[in-house]
Amino acid sequence: MKRGFPLMYSRETSSGKWPYCRDKFMRNRKKIGIQTTAPIVLAFFSLCLPTLFLCGCQGGGEGPAPPVAAPQDEQPAVVVVPEVRQPLLAVPERAPQKSTPATVSPDAHWTAPEHANFVFMDEVETQQKLIANLMRFRSPDSGNNSSHFDVVSTPPLTRGTKDPQKKLPAFFTELPQHGYDGSGWPLRIHSDIDQSEMVFVPAGTFIRGKDGAGEEFGPQHAVYLGPYYIDVREVTIEDFAAYREHVSSTGGRSPQQPINQPASEARHPALGVTWRDAGLYLEYVHKQLPTEAEWEKGARGAGGFDHPWGYGRPAWHKSRTPGQISSVMEYPADTSPYGAMDMAGNAREWCSDWYSPTAYRQALMESGEVPRNPQGPKKSEPSSQRVVKGNGPNWVVWHRGSASLSDRPADVGFRGVLHLPAE
Repeated sequence: MKRGFPLMYSRETSSGKWPYCRDKFMRNRKKIGIQTTAPIVLAFFSLCLPTLFLCGCQGGGEGPAPPVAAPQDEQPAVVVVPEVRQPLLAVPERAPQKSTPATVSPDAHWTAPEHANFVFMDEVETQQKLIANLMRFRSPDSGNNSSHFDVVSTPPLTRGTKDPQKKLPAFFTELPQHGYDGSGWPLRIHSDIDQSEMVFVPAGTFIRGKDGAGEEFGPQHAVYLGPYYIDVREVTIEDFAAYREHVSSTGGRSPQQPINQPASEARHPALGVTWRDAGLYLEYVHKQLPTEAEWEKGARGAGGFDHPWGYGRPAWHKSRTPGQISSVMEYPADTSPYGAMDMAGNAREWCSDWYSPTAYRQALMESGEVPRNPQGPKKSEPSSQRVVKGNGPNWVVWHRGSASLSDRPADVGFRGVLHLPAE
């Protein structure tokens, strides 16, 4: 009798064993009277079939059958438990929130010291300040270049009121229509002798010099100056002619006329006047030659601009070339932050300082800090040289040069300043 019937049915072993075992199983089924349905039969096969097959297929007393080894290539069944997924919870969509500007109390801001020039401004005051400081332009007339705009109005430097304690020297009259500085000085005054106008330069520091431009132009540094006025324009041929007549009428030695007087217009700057004669003219009108620092601050402003208009190319309304001599105030774009004109172009101008290529370094070493109202070096290098400023290359106003005080340079003119009491 055959032995070792496999525990599990497979097609490869079913051809000879399955019919024999099936018949014997059916005979046993009839003897025990099993009556079942299809589901019970399936359960019976899975649980009891191995025992019945062993008992029915062995026969009589040949002894117990040896254990049947399971096939080596069979692996235990793997029961796969389906993964139970939790239902995703719907995240409620957050409603958009309207951003509202935070309300900041003025008390929460840093409070400036009383002596400092600071004040808290609300939104309305800020807008009013911005509007007041706008420079207004007028579009070009028909037929003019589209890049040309006329300045209609310019904002005042600061808003202030007249201070009755601030008294101008004799022979000068304030022009109240131009307003007042925050310190109480009028922003513009009139010279009663030569009928010229002067603009106010407030006290404070400014940037002088230029790094990387050459030994004589640096180092760039801060300088403190007290308040003063500077002429809006250069002294003209007609101004100097009136002075010569005055000197002659009083029996004095009349200075030489400007070298450009015969051929130039009366409103051109007086050129070729010696440094000494320029000083005598300004003494006559109760002014002085500016120091180099005063001239430079009046030209470039406290922020140390390269040009009176700031930075970049000039916006000339008509052709202008370096070294060109024109009537004073003919180029409105050549106006400094304080209102002085023709400091980038037109004539170079005398200053009161001796010239030295190391003057800036000397001023820093002597003061040990920010120089205050520097008057220049004690001697010149080379000898007899005074500083001349203006009409520099590319219209820069930090440029500095020199000329002999006894010479009559054909491109050098001058203007004056009026010093005010220190505050």
